[in-house]
Amino acid sequence: MKRTTGLLWKKQALILLLFLLLLLLRFCGIKSTFGSFLREYFFFGLYFAWGISIRKRLIQVSVRRYLFLSAMLLLLWMLLRTFKYNFTESGTELSRLLWYGYYIPFLLLPVMFLLTALCLGLPCDAPPPRRARLLLLPSALLISLFLTNDLHRLVFRFPQGLAAGDSIHHYGLLFWVASVWILICVSAGILTIAAKTRAVKNRRYAALPFLVIGLGIVYSALNILHLDGFLSHTLGTMPDWMCLIFILLAESCIDFGLIPSNSHYAELFSVSSLAAQITD
Repeated sequence: MKRTTGLLWKKQALILLLFLLLLLLRFCGIKSTFGSFLREYFFFGLYFAWGISIRKRLIQVSVRRYLFLSAMLLLLWMLLRTFKYNFTESGTELSRLLWYGYYIPFLLLPVMFLLTALCLGLPCDAPPPRRARLLLLPSALLISLFLTNDLHRLVFRFPQGLAAGDSIHHYGLLFWVASVWILICVSAGILTIAAKTRAVKNRRYAALPFLVIGLGIVYSALNILHLDGFLSHTLGTMPDWMCLIFILLAESCIDFGLIPSNSHYAELFSVSSLAAQITD
């Protein structure tokens, strides 16, 4: 078990180390077109590989579906950011629409997190609760309001005009409504995970999900303190860290045993007397 514990922590550390390596490219001032694309391709590769691994490793159908959709949302987030900063000019309508598009994954990922938490502990082939899917409706409504902000200005207000909106804007009422909705989904997901960890016999990794959640809380607190400029130039942007935290949280739930996976077969055969081996 000590060997398995070490491997699990090494996997978490490897993901974090790769992520920090990508941020190092930003911190070192690599702002050329090649350096920017290299960094983005690394992020695309990391999230794409994680999504493929989810489809191969997870046994529970509903959890696999929600986490794979989450991986696609991470890729969408990176794609929108890449187009905004590499293919459009600041202050244009297209740049502003791409910025609004950030909130598609930003509003859907917390719901995916909650839906995944609600499916934990269910039989592998059990469908997700039907009523739980209704949680997508508030996010869909908020997304439509974010994308049409230019018509009503209830999410973002631009005191110096739309051209300066990327850097100078104020938050409207709907932005805070969306923030409360995200907080509700994340809090409900955390409470659901905390309740379901009591049924897991393997208590060795119980701290993993909550350590990752703590990392997300610390980063969010730094943003609330209006340290956005410092964070983006040193620690990376909000999409970078939120994507990392989501992946680490999902992987910690897999390691803890909350999400069943078809891995650790070597450990199973090491404690079994069966004369068998895996051929595929």
